[in-house]
Amino acid sequence: MDRNYRILFENSPDAILITTPEGVILDANRAFEELFGYGRAELTRMGVLDLYADPADRENVLREFDRKGFIKDYELKMKKKDGSLMDCLLSFTVIDLDGKTSFQGFVRDISMRRQAERALREQLNFIEELMGVIPIPLFYKDREGKYMGVNTAFEKLVGVKKEELIGKGVYDVAPKELADIYYGADKDLFEKGGVQAYETLLKGADGLDHTVILNKAVFHRVDGSIGGLIGIIFDITERKRLEEERERLIAELQEALANVKTLRGLLPICAWCKKIRDEKGYWKRVEDYIEEHSEALFTHGICDECVKKAGRPDEED
Repeated sequence: MDRNYRILFENSPDAILITTPEGVILDANRAFEELFGYGRAELTRMGVLDLYADPADRENVLREFDRKGFIKDYELKMKKKDGSLMDCLLSFTVIDLDGKTSFQGFVRDISMRRQAERALREQLNFIEELMGVIPIPLFYKDREGKYMGVNTAFEKLVGVKKEELIGKGVYDVAPKELADIYYGADKDLFEKGGVQAYETLLKGADGLDHTVILNKAVFHRVDGSIGGLIGIIFDITERKRLEEERERLIAELQEALANVKTLRGLLPICAWCKKIRDEKGYWKRVEDYIEEHSEALFTHGICDECVKKAGRPDEED
């Protein structure tokens, strides 16, 4: 091993080892010693296969090497001196060392990366499960307006499965007249950023137009650029129906009140015969007037005083 190679070998941040074709370790650099916890003298009494955690990897590495003549970023678990395992990437190439065929290997510890990936997967699983139990329809799209994900409530509202929505745009899942509205609103949101809320229609799984309020906001990538948008849908169809019903009832009540408003205020009544003069100037019996201007009906009888008055002549006889 010439001097220049030895300098690079010893000072490389990657863990490097040299083995015979049979896998016996001939040499290892400081980074390799520090990574595995063995001294160089210990390593040169070992075979590289002794560092593999899974016997199956030994066979796979040998088979891959026989097939290609090299190993590139083979992922496996390797054992440290203390017995702990680490996720590694292993690469091997054939070199000529002092006129002899040898293998040079590079080992990179990717345990932290795998741990971060597992944590990310767990976080994504949590988000997916959280979205699934939220009863409000929720969706998110990429920068091109393609659906990246939806929750169960969204699927139920529109009647389309998530698998059928991923990668599609609004024109793939909505009538053109509605898709034009959604696309224009998305475009405006991407241009201006921030949040957005508007009322529109949405074709539901029942085939009917639902009145909804869309609340949307952009989300950002790590570099600060807009990565897409996330939105929630409030179905206000029933609320709108109740509002319309309330307005109808109010209108009917106002009309009814208008029909009886002539009974308010001063009514011109004859002091002698007790007839009432209507708005056209005609004199009408009190009963007729009230029945025309309200929903009241009259029944006739004779009060006690009138009975007495009516009976006085008979009493005098």
